[in-house]
This record gives sequence, C-alpha cells and structure tokens, in this order.
Amino acid sequence: MSDSKIYIKNALEIVVVEEAKTQFAQLDRAKRKDINLSEVIAFVLNRLPCLYASSDRGWLQQRKRANNEFRKQVVALLHQGFLRIGNNPLVRVSPLPLYEIERPDYCLQQLREILHRPELTWKEVPAIVQDSISRGTASSLDHLSVYERRRILETKNFIRKSKSQITKNIDQEKKPDPIEIQEFNSYMLTAEYQFVNVLERPVIQIVERQLAQMKDNLSRPLELADVAVYVLNRFPAMYATNAKGFHQQREKVRSELINDLQSATIQAILELSKTPRRLVGPLPFLKFEQEHEQALENLKEIFGTEELTCGKAVELVSKAVVGKNLSNRIKTLRSNLLQDLIKSLSLHSERHDLNVEIGEDQTQVIFTTNNQDTFWAMIDNPEIMSRAVLENFPETTGMELQYQRLPFPLFLTKHEMEEEIIHHLVS
Repeated sequence: MSDSKIYIKNALEIVVVEEAKTQFAQLDRAKRKDINLSEVIAFVLNRLPCLYASSDRGWLQQRKRANNEFRKQVVALLHQGFLRIGNNPLVRVSPLPLYEIERPDYCLQQLREILHRPELTWKEVPAIVQDSISRGTASSLDHLSVYERRRILETKNFIRKSKSQITKNIDQEKKPDPIEIQEFNSYMLTAEYQFVNVLERPVIQIVERQLAQMKDNLSRPLELADVAVYVLNRFPAMYATNAKGFHQQREKVRSELINDLQSATIQAILELSKTPRRLVGPLPFLKFEQEHEQALENLKEIFGTEELTCGKAVELVSKAVVGKNLSNRIKTLRSNLLQDLIKSLSLHSERHDLNVEIGEDQTQVIFTTNNQDTFWAMIDNPEIMSRAVLENFPETTGMELQYQRLPFPLFLTKHEMEEEIIHHLVS
C-alpha cells in the first residue's frame, strides 16, 4: 500500500500474482472467460499469512520466505481457486472504492493503456503526454469544456519550451540495470488487478494515533511503517475485490477487531522501542513512488493546475488524448456512413443535402435533410439505412431522421433497426 506518509507491501502478493498468471495462461480460452483473476488472487491471499515489509532488507527476507515456505501452498490454493471461483459480476458493477485502488501503479497502468505505451514509466510520462497534446489541434479538443480546452491549448508554449529539455534529460538517464528492471516489474505486477487488504488503512490510522499519544514516553522515535507492518503481520489477511466485500470486511474490523488492533499496536510500539534502530533502506519500490511524485509536478505545469492526484492526471490525459482520437474516429465513421448511403440509395452526389451527426451522448445517429428526394429514399429503404448505421456505429441506440417539412422527427430504436434487417433477409 502506498500512503502519503508510508509505503509497505505484502511480499505474498507478488508470489500469488506471478503464479496466478502462470496457471491462468495454461487454462483453455473458454475456462478463462469464466474466471475473474482478481477474485482468485484474493481467495488465495485470504488463506495465507501476511508477509509485509517496510524496508529493503525486510523485503528481501519476506520475498525469500514467501518463495521458500509458501510457494507449494500458493500453487495448491490457486488450483482450488480456479475450480471454485467464477466471474463475479460484483467486481464490475460494484468496484472497490476509488480511494483504495487509485494507487500510483494502478494509475500508471491506466496511462499505459491510454497512451498505448505498454512499457511506460513515470519518468517518461510528462514528455509522452506533452508530445500527445502538442500533436493535437483545436478542432480535436471540441469534446472538452471551454476551460479544459483553453488550459490544454495554453500548454503549447510550455511544451515548445520544455519538451526538448525533458527529452534530453530522459536521453541522458542511464539505462536501468537488470535488478532495477526486475524491481519495476514487481512494482507494476499487481497494478492491473483490483484487490486490497481492508486491514491496511485502519491499522495505519490506529498506529498513527498511538504514536502521537505515546511519543513522549518512547526511548527512541519509531517509523510509522515499521509499526504498521509489525501489526499487520500478526492478523489474518482480509482482502476484498468489490464494494460489497470491502464494506463487509470493514464492518468486521469495526465490530470485532478494533480493540485487538489497538492492543496489538500498543504492544508493537513497546516492543520496537526496546530494539536498537537498524540501518536499513526503504523498500526498493519507493524510488518509483518518487518518480511518480516528480511526474505529477511536471503534469501540474502541463495542465495548469496547482493540485493533481494520479487519478485526476489519468482523467485529464484521457480527455486530451483519448477524446481527441475518439473525435477523429467519429468524424471518419460519419464520412463513411454518408458515402455508404449516397451509393446505396443512389442519391445525387452533389444535391443530396444529407447531413449526419452524432448525439451528445455519442450513441444516437441523427440524419437531417431538406431534400424531398433524399427524404423519400431514406423512408422507402429502412433496411439499407439500418444496415449502414449498424455497420459503422454498432453501439448505437437508434437513429433519428429530421426533415424540414415534417413537424416531428422519425426514430428507429436499435432493436427496430435489427428487425428491419431480419425482415428483409427472410422476405
């Protein structure tokens, strides 16, 4: 878990996800369709002890223990999980609270998909985003609000001034060694899955309060992360993958475990305060968190905002990049649809007076014409109209025809369009 103050991680998450991906890849395609891998991973983790670490040395020890002591158990539990767990629709319709899954690694995974850069790192994000925006045009930003459009267009000058310098800095970075690549792959391994140990956040909150209350009575200052790890490793895991499971587990913490967690926290503080301070470094993943923080600082300048979370950054990049691509794609499909109808309905190439628009919700196709011949050609051929619309816009909810001499528009739902096509085929 990444927190504004600490960074801790359960070493068994890495082992379970690695093995889960291996076993999942060996299943036949039909079986894979019926399985939600996040559910299987959570099933296994909830049947294993917690092996959290807060330092580089602790991480190496816990990874070694996870591999040596629990690998066989992980393999067996995964086999059970694949047999017992299906594709839980709650994971899709009732996802985890956003504040639980909006981690930097999760956000980076989303940016990789948006920008079509499967190997993207936080260090590369600002330059790639700048390049994507700088290649855009004002017309490609029409889907944005006036304020958002202005802010993005204002970044042009900033991009021209700073793009070359950022690119130069990236080029001058030394290539990561194999160990760093392995560490980064471990950092990103769990990003595409949605699961969280519900105990993490309440434990961190309890530890933070107790440390504040007991600080004057301690022989030495303690790290919040060290105490949290001590406590978490003494309680069963409580992983959840959807909102319903999350709230059930959270209620169990409040009603059954809160006193035990407070007692365990006090004991952890007393025990750790007696031990000498160890010379250890942070978790190896912390450097990627720092790269994430630096990337956000650069993105603040790009988008002209003083506050920016990684989740908001994903939203802004998506609007600027994906929205642009969607706008261009819709423009192309509209042109294709118009040409299809001109040909199929034998409309006059220059005097057809037919316009095609897409509704604001991006799901409805709207035709307008002031030409009587064009109007009757469309009315007389609903099957041709339906086929052309569905071939170009398969996700449409329906089509609407507006004619100046008609006081109301004509409308066909997607179901009615499909019936027109079927009727034509069987008649």
